[in-house]
Amino acid sequence: MLAILAAFIFAGYWLVKGAIALSSLTWDGICWLGGQWLWLLGAALLALFIWALSKVNWKNVKVGKNVWKYILWILALIAAILCIIFCFRSCDDKEGKAENPDVVVIDNSKDFERQFDESFDYVVTTRAYLDGVQNAGDKINRALVGLKYVDGKPVSPDDFSGKTYDEAKRIIAKDWRTLVAENLKGIELSRQQLVTVTLFAMRNGKYGFEKSDFLKALQEGRLADADKLMALHKASGDKRELRTEAQQYLWVLKNLWRGNLKMEELVDFPMFSYKTISLEKMYENSNYENDLRWDAELYHQLKNHSGKTPREALELN
Repeated sequence: MLAILAAFIFAGYWLVKGAIALSSLTWDGICWLGGQWLWLLGAALLALFIWALSKVNWKNVKVGKNVWKYILWILALIAAILCIIFCFRSCDDKEGKAENPDVVVIDNSKDFERQFDESFDYVVTTRAYLDGVQNAGDKINRALVGLKYVDGKPVSPDDFSGKTYDEAKRIIAKDWRTLVAENLKGIELSRQQLVTVTLFAMRNGKYGFEKSDFLKALQEGRLADADKLMALHKASGDKRELRTEAQQYLWVLKNLWRGNLKMEELVDFPMFSYKTISLEKMYENSNYENDLRWDAELYHQLKNHSGKTPREALELN
């Protein structure tokens, strides 16, 4: 009998502990103080239950008559603790984070490495939308869609022979992850902003990206209007003279940065559809930096153009 109760108490303890840990992950962590008093409350309730059990005359307890009563008490205790967690799970700090649950802190941690690699799938699909796909029958080309540089040197599909897509993606993602981490350490971005920064870096190249006004704005914490400074730079830092395609390309990146376009949507947009929109419709007054246009008509034109989507071209499920 004691062994059964001990097993239930042990299971209950770890269930409560696991539930608290799971709730922390689900809500991006409970604020520090709230987490402390929840742990203390759980420990106090567990201590109270053990004290109550110590008052029972176990010699007179008959198996089959009273055992379910104690089991139900244990389950009720666990349910009560879980209810308390759900009722008091938030605080001011976490409510703020709930509005933007996909915040990525750029650093050299394993967590950032994981988040960057997970986001890199959207770098690939968005780059496919912007630049198209060649030899789509070979899925390994998902890793080579305009991403044909590792350590600044061009590579070919032969360099990835025998590798899975995930292996090839890790090789290429590491190169860009290092560049982003070195230049934006400590900066907080959304996942979509992180993808946009990576795409901007790819279009500029390593040295053009490091000399860009856009990067300087991010380093200074001026995220809100940083897209106004998006331009293409030479390795020297000088701005390139933009032709129509480059201005259209940056228009897409700017709208991604502002959240007008979603990276999750572009996988189902016809590739190159942005090239069907004239610069006069994209920008006001021929000012290709500050006067960005966006409306439902432009969205409709991007989405409903003819042609293959990245999902179709890359044979994604």
